[in-house]
Amino acid sequence: MEGASRIAREPICFPGVASTHASRQSINASSSVTSNPTESEIRDWCVAYLAKSLKLAPERIDPQAKFARLGMDSAASVFLVAELEDWLGLDLSVELLFEHQTPAALARYLAARCAAQNTAIG
Repeated sequence: MEGASRIAREPICFPGVASTHASRQSINASSSVTSNPTESEIRDWCVAYLAKSLKLAPERIDPQAKFARLGMDSAASVFLVAELEDWLGLDLSVELLFEHQTPAALARYLAARCAAQNTAIG
């Protein structure tokens, strides 16, 4: 089912969500994927992405806070999942943020997925 919920990669502007192509490029360029990113690397990437997208200082993003409480709406969630797919090279479901509702929980899950994928490949 994860591949069934793939989304378009073209940037779409939504009011209140900073999602320009340039801002996404700067996050991706400064956070290129390692062969097996750790939970803390993924969490830090998520915090940086959320801070930039929500126009908040990174220290205002609590990794234990639910995405909805941080101000993420469904459109912003779609963009976050798309960026994570690009960065990590994984097929992810748009429902991912409903299943893992905080940046910390999401990072934990994604680190395990990356480790499993790398074990299967290597």
